[in-house]
Amino acid sequence: MNRSSFLCRCAAVSLGAWFLEGCGGSGGSDTPNFRYSVDEIVTLPFIADMVARNRQGYSIGSSSAADFGTGYEGFLVSPEGAFIRVPNLQDVKTARFSAINNTGKAVGSGSYSSGVNQPFVHDIPTGVTTPITALNSPRSINDANEVLGVELRNTSGPGPAYSGGLITNLATGATETLPDPEGDTYFTGTKINNSGLVVGGLGSPLASEGVLALYDLNTRTLRTIPAGIYPGTWALFVSDSGKITGVDFELSYDPEKRSRVFLFDSASGGKTYLPELPQVAGGAVSFPLNASGDGAIGTSYGGFVYRQGRIQEINSTLSADDQKTWKIWQTYAIDDSGIIYAVGDLKGDTTAPTTTSLLRLTPQ
Repeated sequence: MNRSSFLCRCAAVSLGAWFLEGCGGSGGSDTPNFRYSVDEIVTLPFIADMVARNRQGYSIGSSSAADFGTGYEGFLVSPEGAFIRVPNLQDVKTARFSAINNTGKAVGSGSYSSGVNQPFVHDIPTGVTTPITALNSPRSINDANEVLGVELRNTSGPGPAYSGGLITNLATGATETLPDPEGDTYFTGTKINNSGLVVGGLGSPLASEGVLALYDLNTRTLRTIPAGIYPGTWALFVSDSGKITGVDFELSYDPEKRSRVFLFDSASGGKTYLPELPQVAGGAVSFPLNASGDGAIGTSYGGFVYRQGRIQEINSTLSADDQKTWKIWQTYAIDDSGIIYAVGDLKGDTTAPTTTSLLRLTPQ
């Protein structure tokens, strides 16, 4: 995100004390009033895009070219709040992390000055970064070290080339191609869990994904769920028990295209839409859940807490003192105790941001 622009911080201010009930509607006597206290974990001396946090407490993110005199680089923040730089592979000019698992492996993708893509995996215990050669654009990694990414298909025609889903096991080197259904469609996965469930979308080489798709690695079966409110769909998260979060969206290039966040239970087949987020919040970009089913909805310009089936704008959940101090502009993780991890700025600072404060939001 790189804060997209300085405007995204200003936009978050406009959300104010905005509430929604999870079943639809707003306000009323049953309006949620969740409260969180804020602790600063660390201040990073650069603008950072945070991606995820694992159960061991490591967070991953990426920072901009000016910070290290190179292209984008990935970095870690340890459970103790220490910043750990992860230099790019040799000759790779820009690199970003995309996912981390609970065994200490983080994956991402970089590129050379020629534009050629170079996927990589960073092993946290050893501090070693190595190339991944079996696939492109790693999107997710589970605790069995199975990496979900894409491969370029149909490069010889007829018709356009496209990127289909591929899984590689870092331990064994084995690969598995995600199936393409019959017709002019392909399956691109976005997340893989520890139970062997891959979630993503079906689309065509000429269109965005329009069908939510689930592929079970244990049974080798593909299941599809058509988009609902809007024709496009994208999976954001899948828990080990098969709880999925995602977003249905308009198929347009309008930056203010409308969208709706949803939860889908792969066991029951139930799909629940959350109320439409305000346009000023931007679209949902992340929605991880914890073991209790609570979550943190990260958006382009802020975030929301999802708790007990209801949602509340994240800044409105802060204590009175913390609201005077902090403005949160991104949530990126939630742990099983309900603590939300976010980034923000000191409130009242109207200058262009040059630092990133990583924050811990503890439920009260």
